[in-house]
Amino acid sequence: MPRFCRDCGGLLVVTEVPNDVRSRLKCPACGQVQYQRPGVTVLTILFAEQHLLLVRRGADPYAGKWAPPGGFVEEDESLEAAAAREVYEEVGIDLSRDRLIPNAVASLPHIQQVCVVFLAQLDRRVPLRIAPPEVLEAAWFKEEDYPSDSIWDPGTHLDAKLIYEQVRVGRFDFYQQTTDFFRVISTGLSIRYLPQKRQ
Repeated sequence: MPRFCRDCGGLLVVTEVPNDVRSRLKCPACGQVQYQRPGVTVLTILFAEQHLLLVRRGADPYAGKWAPPGGFVEEDESLEAAAAREVYEEVGIDLSRDRLIPNAVASLPHIQQVCVVFLAQLDRRVPLRIAPPEVLEAAWFKEEDYPSDSIWDPGTHLDAKLIYEQVRVGRFDFYQQTTDFFRVISTGLSIRYLPQKRQ
């Protein structure tokens, strides 16, 4: 929890804010309320030739465990830009943003994060260039070789067979995790682009 105002550097105090259901940190010097927000992270589930890309994490949390490449979204990035950047930084794959299909959203209030997961496919497996110490190794896994005994903790509740199957049959599945439930929403794989309004 921050102690000092990000605007003027004054010492923050806990106070009641009118019409708010929570106590907030407020700076008595400049009057700014400092809202605490979750960090936004992205993961990319990347497939090629029915193989799933995983990295062995070199840093906590989950050091030594296998996980999809991912990390925090920077303040000037879109979700897709962050996901593509993390894949490039961790394994050296230059992934086009239009290959990234939203696949899951997870609300993780116990670690103050919201995680957006993308699914992407390449035509063929490519050589990997790892980035130690953040990544210890990286590999493409066939379904029968999926390292379920050493997968990172957030991935232990998910049956990897479902992910492999959705890619194999071309089905669109969307996963949603909250503190109350974990569900999958399925339909046929069809993507239609809509015109964007300029802002």
